[in-house]
Amino acid sequence: MRIHRVESRIRKRKQPSPAVMDLIRRACLEGLCSVSFLSLDWALITALVERWRPETHTFHMRPSELTIMLQDVEILLGIPVDGRPVTGTTLFNPDDLCLRLLGEAPGERDKKGGKVKLKWLRDRFNGIIEDGAAAEVVARQARGYLLLLLGGTSFADFTGGCVHLSYLQLLENFDVAGEYSWDSGALSILYRNLCHGAKIKSKQMTGPFILVQVWAWERFPYLAPGRRGKWAPQPGAPLLGRIVRSNSFSTIQRSTVQHFLLCPSFADPQVPLTMYVVSGNYATALYIAAAKANALEKVESELLDVVEASNKSTTFSMFMKDLSVPADTRIKAITEICDEAKFSDLTRNFFGMAKLNIT
Repeated sequence: MRIHRVESRIRKRKQPSPAVMDLIRRACLEGLCSVSFLSLDWALITALVERWRPETHTFHMRPSELTIMLQDVEILLGIPVDGRPVTGTTLFNPDDLCLRLLGEAPGERDKKGGKVKLKWLRDRFNGIIEDGAAAEVVARQARGYLLLLLGGTSFADFTGGCVHLSYLQLLENFDVAGEYSWDSGALSILYRNLCHGAKIKSKQMTGPFILVQVWAWERFPYLAPGRRGKWAPQPGAPLLGRIVRSNSFSTIQRSTVQHFLLCPSFADPQVPLTMYVVSGNYATALYIAAAKANALEKVESELLDVVEASNKSTTFSMFMKDLSVPADTRIKAITEICDEAKFSDLTRNFFGMAKLNIT
């Protein structure tokens, strides 16, 4: 399985200017700026995708049915899990939106419908500004850089070369952007990309599969390569930020996977996980965000499957916690999806029948 990535071209750039980083911190997305580029183990990713089941959104492994959870994403990427769902409207004029928030609009060759090419963003928004630049210039650079970062990592589309401008709407106000549950949105996109890759004829995928790889290393220590030295946490960076280029690998483990770490340390045992975790209502956030992220791009046919799968008791049982989603929360999520996505009457009637079956 080949993973289409443009992340390397983003990671090789210099860090944004301090003024731009201040706005990125207000949006609570500074964790994405701290993760260095790491080569993917295609064989490992392919093996995991082969064991992914779209019906339950879990990996069918020898110990049990396992999956990547919100807490995993929060610890590794350092993006918030609590907050509003990452959703919005797709009914907008791309040129007007870009002119208002970025200061210029892409040409006809640089956009595809409501999407813009990442190359156009890379050529114009590197996050570097001159001292004393106007506040609007700083804000536009921050929005363009964040849109590039989101499209090249956590919210990549199937082509791997474009990003939907609907995410740009959420970056208009940086303080409001910090109130979104970017964690659950990224996880729902990852689930959908895994489902796409699990199809028989799929040979290429895109998305934050570095998250899948490191998750496998931490949860299945026998799969992880040998490491030289210790992985020390970087100041102000998420846990995944401890992986830097100087931490090369010395050996590749060939042992049989024999156990799964229920609560892995993720790092040196002397470093508490509390410095990376912000406790939240993971089940409810995943349920709402998974549904709305699909509705944002109008994936109506798969919507209910994602909604139902996120509440499977087998998925949450390994955490030994009561993570069930209340019925009123599920009904509210479906109602908001219909209102915001502006579905047809036929689709609304279908959702109405689904709400009657929720107990």
